Amino acid sequence: MADSLSDHLNTLTLTDPAPARSPQEPPTQTTQSPSQQTTQDSPQSQQQKQYRPPYPQLNNEDQLKVVQALHEIRLEKLPVGPQTLQEKLQFPPEKWAKYETDIKDLVSGRPHPQQIVIGPQKVIILVGLPGSGKSTLAHKLAATSLFNRVNQDDLKTRKACEAAVNMALKKGQSVVVDRCNFDIRQRHTWIKLSMKFKCFKH
Repeated sequence: MADSLSDHLNTLTLTDPAPARSPQEPPTQTTQSPSQQTTQDSPQSQQQKQYRPPYPQLNNEDQLKVVQALHEIRLEKLPVGPQTLQEKLQFPPEKWAKYETDIKDLVSGRPHPQQIVIGPQKVIILVGLPGSGKSTLAHKLAATSLFNRVNQDDLKTRKACEAAVNMALKKGQSVVVDRCNFDIRQRHTWIKLSMKFKCFKH
């Protein structure tokens, strides 16, 4: 399967040639008034705009610090709580007060990597930029009938994807989440759902 998948990922994008133009024919130019111009957001920026918890969010660098702090606390076999997290993160008091809810959400339900037991259901979380091959892999997995593909381009919003994953897991099915999942917080959404349905436990 690895060879066939590798071959499948080597895709070639073909474009139609530009129409011929006589040497005397000046190039055409089109202009739009500011009111007519629109800005196309990339799928990644669309996903970022659509995910807005009702509390302040840490940036990507600080999200990583939280996960690293949690890892260190577990390695030292300390209790995971506000005190140990504050000691590891060394955030100023005003920063901790502002982002405490987000920090607690990021560490809640995050499994210990050394104590995970895989259940019969699976959730595969794909991560990558648009055009990096996520959907190609997701379609290959879905074609085996072992996974339901949940894709944000089809469903339009993260909330709709979350509902679809929840529904599939409730039915006892496995899922491949086909979206950018560009930061720790977005991936954590699917980790928490996986824990809820005991796809893995610790």
